[in-house]
Amino acid sequence: MKWIPRWVWLTLGFGTVVLGVGVTAAATEVPYYAFEPGPVYEIDELISVPDGDPLNGETFMLTVILHEVNALEAGLSYLREEVVLVKKERVRPTGVTPEELSLRGIQAMEESKSLAVYVALTQLGHDLEIEGEGVFVGGVLEGTGAMGVLETGDVIKEINGVETAINADAIGVISSYEVGDVLEIKLLRGDSDELITVQVELVQHTTFADRPMVGFLATTYNWNFIDPIGIDIDTSNVGGPSAGLMYTLTLVDLLNEDDILGGRAVAGTGTIDSAGNVGPIGGIQQKIFAAVAEGADIIFVPDGNWDEAVEVDPGTVELVRVETLQDALDYLAGSGA
Repeated sequence: MKWIPRWVWLTLGFGTVVLGVGVTAAATEVPYYAFEPGPVYEIDELISVPDGDPLNGETFMLTVILHEVNALEAGLSYLREEVVLVKKERVRPTGVTPEELSLRGIQAMEESKSLAVYVALTQLGHDLEIEGEGVFVGGVLEGTGAMGVLETGDVIKEINGVETAINADAIGVISSYEVGDVLEIKLLRGDSDELITVQVELVQHTTFADRPMVGFLATTYNWNFIDPIGIDIDTSNVGGPSAGLMYTLTLVDLLNEDDILGGRAVAGTGTIDSAGNVGPIGGIQQKIFAAVAEGADIIFVPDGNWDEAVEVDPGTVELVRVETLQDALDYLAGSGA
């Protein structure tokens, strides 16, 4: 029998061990989701505006791919700077199925599109009346003050004496307080038309450091307003509220004879509320990586995400910090557009 060198046996043995570990890791579930850069969409291709002026430039919607990982994928993620792991309960509360999470993302996107149309038309001088019947509790996060106090299906009507007709109203009220403060919430539950009063202590936000939260998944209950123009935004199955700013900015340009973009490729992210305020979102670093790869000239970053955003090297792409839609418009108007 031909003699086989010892190093061959050692190599085969080591390879077998590595293969075995890899197979085991691939079959081992871990309590994490991976955030990584998702597809980038040209927004004007998604929007239908009757008699709108074409853009002189491009606006991009940035997305994040979010998926559960096994132990092998979790380990490999550390080799990719554009991927980050997030604990599962911070993304999908206990008791919420992946299908329910996806549905709530689609609902949040629908609300975001409606808000974008409302804010854009208001910015351009239209007198619109926004309507909503409260804030719907779509799920409650364990380990928060809401656990055992709020229930899925509740409709919040008032927080600390402030009417909350839409989700953005609730976010505004909650954001004005500090972690540890106790809020009085009035809500409807079940089929009863009598308001229930509960108290909830604010905890630190699971995604945004030093920001307070109650601890529930929220959407506007029966959101509506009359669009006098007939704008349509087709986002298919993309979910979440984070494109609000960029939808609004694009609509203002399409409906305005002024050249807002000045031929530039503008990316950005951030929620929008009925007053034009830009709110923080998840996955900011992954969205910056995606925008840079797409060739953006400018990336608008919500003020609440700024500290995390500047940890990423954007190369020659300019990061611009914004708190409102007007901040973004002022920047574009004052930087050569």
